[in-house]
Amino acid sequence: MTDKSNGQFYKNSAQLTRLAAAQIRVAVNESNDNVATLSDSFTNIVNQDKLIRHSIEQLPADPDTQKIKDEISALSTELRANINNAIVAFQFYDRLCQRLDHTSQCLKKLSEIEENKLQSSADEVIKLRDNVYNHFTMIEERLLFDAVLSSKDFEHAIEEYSLARLKSIEDKSDDDIEFF
Repeated sequence: MTDKSNGQFYKNSAQLTRLAAAQIRVAVNESNDNVATLSDSFTNIVNQDKLIRHSIEQLPADPDTQKIKDEISALSTELRANINNAIVAFQFYDRLCQRLDHTSQCLKKLSEIEENKLQSSADEVIKLRDNVYNHFTMIEERLLFDAVLSSKDFEHAIEEYSLARLKSIEDKSDDDIEFF
């Protein structure tokens, strides 16, 4: 490749890498707005459920109202279970957003290296790689990182990651709680 075509390659690579980072960032930002709306809705639902439970307690305990109290209480219990399931789903969404944000940051920094066409590109990429690894907050991200670096094949890396993740989950006790 000539210097001119080499320079064009770096420029095009940087633009495409920056585009990928921007698409990830925009998708996360747009979806976060929707999740904020959902979170507010769930907060309101939880508060309304508390009011319903409080109202149930205020009803007389006579045989005529007891059946209705029991039915409403059962519905409230089912509602709480659904709310808890939604909270777990939100936690997984939060993890997804963290991963996408880390990926976006990595792509953005990589585009800057490519665009600047540094003489020490290899050293800069190694520094970037180490920086990316050090910013991971979830064990799953580090497991995937290690699998990708230790494997030449993309699919094999995913398999290695899946096995390592399963082993990691098995090694944790049931009482372990992971905060995000």
